[in-house]
Amino acid sequence: MTPPVDFHGGKAPGLIDRHAHWLPESLLALLAQRKEPPLAREDAAGWCFTAAMRVKRLAPLASQLAVRADLLAAHGITRQTLSLSPLWNIDSQPVEEALPLVQAFNDATAAAAATSTLYRGLAAVPAHDVAAACQEFARATELGLEGVVLPANVLSTRVGADAWAPLFAMAEASRLRVFVHPGHEPSSVSPGAHHTDNPWNRGYGLGPQHQVGIAMLTLCDTGWLAAYPNVTVQFANLGGSYTFALERLATMTERSADENALRVRAMRNVVVDSASLGPAAIQCARTLLGTSAVVFGTDMPMFDARHAIASWH
Repeated sequence: MTPPVDFHGGKAPGLIDRHAHWLPESLLALLAQRKEPPLAREDAAGWCFTAAMRVKRLAPLASQLAVRADLLAAHGITRQTLSLSPLWNIDSQPVEEALPLVQAFNDATAAAAATSTLYRGLAAVPAHDVAAACQEFARATELGLEGVVLPANVLSTRVGADAWAPLFAMAEASRLRVFVHPGHEPSSVSPGAHHTDNPWNRGYGLGPQHQVGIAMLTLCDTGWLAAYPNVTVQFANLGGSYTFALERLATMTERSADENALRVRAMRNVVVDSASLGPAAIQCARTLLGTSAVVFGTDMPMFDARHAIASWH
């Protein structure tokens, strides 16, 4: 399956949202059976979800795509790619716990994509078992999902990236997509952290940006991705800290012509999405990477789509 022709910024009408999440009710029902986070609870007002520490009341659009469709239409979003956020701590559970959860997500997402032209889907896979991840990725692509989401923290080193080479090879063979998204790190926000240290902004604001930046450094800076020229790799949140350090890195590092050529080849099929960032950051990324390398994302249901649209335009 090849990426849609408009993936690099073509002329399809309306906005195409490349970074959005949802929690299917079939997955919430499984999470409701758990005693420890991640877990879910349903009451008369709807669903509550706990990823790690905070309990969050879910808006209906988080789990009900029919409700979401009305919102997308109102905002001129004509297509949305759905994924499971690795920050929700679901894929990072031990494989025997993670597998039935990601399978429920993949089944529901494939069904949504099969019944509506509005939605596309990316597979979720267990984050700590590459063999199991590859098996589930193969199953999910048979269902029609067009790629996979991976947590950035498993790609923070060359050793980590090499471990995931079998999955990238699968994506290469079928011309599928890999979406690199911030992953859950239990130590990033400590319940005992002093409020003056802004633990929430540290753990879920700057932390994920740097995590994605390190993954992008790993996969792009040394040319690792050049071995997979048919894989479109999307980095969340404008590529995190890597994009904005490009000029500094160029100043610090003397590269041979061969090294530069390898990095250029590695970046050829790389895009970054605008989710959760503002207009100044989006313009900076367009300047540094090129306009066609920056794609639109809302990060629904975590963020308000109106902010994402205003920032994009």
